[in-house]
Amino acid sequence: MLPRKNKKAGLKTPPVEVWAYKYAIQFSILPTVTYLNDQHLKTYFLDHLQGIPSDVWLSNKTCEEGIDFCTFNFWVFATHSDRIKEFSIWFYSFFRDANISEELEAFVLSNLENPEDLTVILTDWSKIQVPKNDTKKIITQEINRHPEIFK
Repeated sequence: MLPRKNKKAGLKTPPVEVWAYKYAIQFSILPTVTYLNDQHLKTYFLDHLQGIPSDVWLSNKTCEEGIDFCTFNFWVFATHSDRIKEFSIWFYSFFRDANISEELEAFVLSNLENPEDLTVILTDWSKIQVPKNDTKKIITQEINRHPEIFK
């Protein structure tokens, strides 16, 4: 629970509970990554995740690439513990659908240079364990970035 300050009165307002978890989706790219249009990937990747539960929001999207992989990271936030649990259940079941895997692999492939010579395989999707202090920092940043959500 993180308390907010009332800027006008200098008083603390009632605490706002915010839950946040970091998730990652990893793809193997064979034989090796060429050029990856990570800006396009970050902008449109979440459009392919249909049916995200309501009352959660995704933020802080990043894309990491290595010699033979690409990992899409993002944070999920909610102001109710049941919503964040619902997202977690949805997340793990969503990727079990073979059609979803194929669609996401094709999308990542379309963001690579010379895709005809490459193969993309969805290899992992998971919640990432983050130290509690780092999670608190990211929650504080999110509250400062979107104060309208917490009014």
